[in-house]
Amino acid sequence: MSKQQFWLFRSLTSLIFIYAGTKHLTTPGGIFKRIASSTIYGFIQNEALFITAIYLSGALMVAAGLALLIGYKTKSAAWILLAMIIPITLTTQLENLNDLGPFFKNVAIMGSLLLITKRKLNHEKNNSNINDHANRASVLLSGKSSTEERQSAIHASTDKAY
Repeated sequence: MSKQQFWLFRSLTSLIFIYAGTKHLTTPGGIFKRIASSTIYGFIQNEALFITAIYLSGALMVAAGLALLIGYKTKSAAWILLAMIIPITLTTQLENLNDLGPFFKNVAIMGSLLLITKRKLNHEKNNSNINDHANRASVLLSGKSSTEERQSAIHASTDKAY
């Protein structure tokens, strides 16, 4: 995936959370209505706790979504959002087994977030390649290494895929 494609992918993923977080902050009553009708609310019947959680999760979704959008601490933001979406998916999205569309949508979003957490930045790749080349060169140029070490360094440099 090119840098531009990844930027678009990351930006579109971020918009999901910015929108959802904004809904949590602007219409907490509607979100609470869905929670109150879920099984989880049967175990913890505390409206104040859930309203507070709705506001906090909304603020966190907006903040982490904006971080993804602008490319600031993207891996951390993706991990935060992943930690939030998993319990939401398991508690509210599995309530209606007749319509698993929202559940699978969240699973796809989780996949997007995992991809973002695993993305290596270009400068990390370049530094890694430079260090690999420097290490191989030092083995090849040093008179102290054995023939086997030199052959291994040559073999590693020709096998490395860029």
